[in-house]
Amino acid sequence: MQDNILISVIVLTYNQEGTIRQTLESILTQDHTFPYEIVIGDDGSSDHTIEILQTYQEKFPNIIKLYVNEKNLGVVKNYYSILDRCSGKYIMLCAGDDYWLPGKISIQMNFMETNPKVGVLYGVCHIYDTDKKMLIENRNPPVIPKSSYFDALLEGNFIPTLTVCYRRELYTKYINKEIFLGFLMEDYPMWLEFSQHTDFAALPQAVAVYRMSPLSLSGSADEEKYIQFNKAVISIQQYFLSSAKVINPEYKRAKLLMHICINSLLNEKYIIAQYFWQQISLVTLIKSFNLNQILNYLQIKLSIFFRKRLILMRLTG
Repeated sequence: MQDNILISVIVLTYNQEGTIRQTLESILTQDHTFPYEIVIGDDGSSDHTIEILQTYQEKFPNIIKLYVNEKNLGVVKNYYSILDRCSGKYIMLCAGDDYWLPGKISIQMNFMETNPKVGVLYGVCHIYDTDKKMLIENRNPPVIPKSSYFDALLEGNFIPTLTVCYRRELYTKYINKEIFLGFLMEDYPMWLEFSQHTDFAALPQAVAVYRMSPLSLSGSADEEKYIQFNKAVISIQQYFLSSAKVINPEYKRAKLLMHICINSLLNEKYIIAQYFWQQISLVTLIKSFNLNQILNYLQIKLSIFFRKRLILMRLTG
């Protein structure tokens, strides 16, 4: 490892020959003077992605470090494999189909170097709709929780990974790879763990662009994929509800399941709502003496039964 590297940019790729050039150019053309490296992990691409990556490595041998997996590891194992090869004080991330906006590195480095108590910095990202071939500018401010970051993140992941900059020492100090390699996501459990040990901060501006496609797992139109995604989220939340010794974890879990049901109903995914509704314990809700949650539970069931799109549903308490 090189001691003088300040920033390690992780780029994970898999069959992204159509987008990887834009990804790398958006990183390489950042205007800054900080010593950095781009550490790429290709997960066994079968298209021309690897050839493109090799061309860039030959052109920028002092910046780009390329690692190609002989067989597909999956996102999580690929991520930790590359993270272990990083040398920088700070870690930034960009998938092989996303790209950064000008100024990301300089803005984030200037902030992190002058705010030593902040361990994780994130910002806003725009969305590129690959179906409509249209950039959707996100003019909303970043999500900044009113409660603790840990409590807010337990409700769901609101941090766009491609906008993040975090201190690598957080990984070496707090991440148990034996446990975290068992999750189906690389980012969400990491933010939950970090939020128990360091401060988070949010930039008000957009610093990256996320490509949204029908194949994106979190927004998949495929009901089975959508269920698997949410089951992965729940397993992560369940782990932290237990390991962090959260008060009344059964009730918290019921609330999280109802969040998924409501989001499913709002998108008219009735089968998915039914699947997760069946896992909610009415006994737990009754024991909580929270009338709002009990009414939510019953309203969800009625919405599923009558196949009616849920409107103005609120989770409270």
